[in-house]
Amino acid sequence: MKDTAAISRQVGNIYTGSIYLGLASLMELGRIDPGERLCFGAYGSGCSALVFSGMVQPGAPAVPSMNIWERLEKRRQISLDEYERLHQGEMKESILAPYQEFALLKIDEQGYRHYEYAN
Repeated sequence: MKDTAAISRQVGNIYTGSIYLGLASLMELGRIDPGERLCFGAYGSGCSALVFSGMVQPGAPAVPSMNIWERLEKRRQISLDEYERLHQGEMKESILAPYQEFALLKIDEQGYRHYEYAN
């Protein structure tokens, strides 16, 4: 369905997260109805794949919008230096302060990522 890729066309590939971005697209566009069954599928390298389905629950339409379109409009381009420093873990603070979203808090000695919800 074309609507599932609405946000992905703006964000780009986020690998497995793209299937959840598809759900976010449907929710932001008001295109899901209680009782509807949704199928999620992702294909990865190494001949791995993930397919599962879910049933839209009665309260789903009441989930507040995340204003994703508005947030995407506020993006700014970063420099190659900023990108490299982010990618290499050299930046101690985020370029944008997280707001009403999960944000990476730290990566521990074993490589586990720890997230926290930021208001």
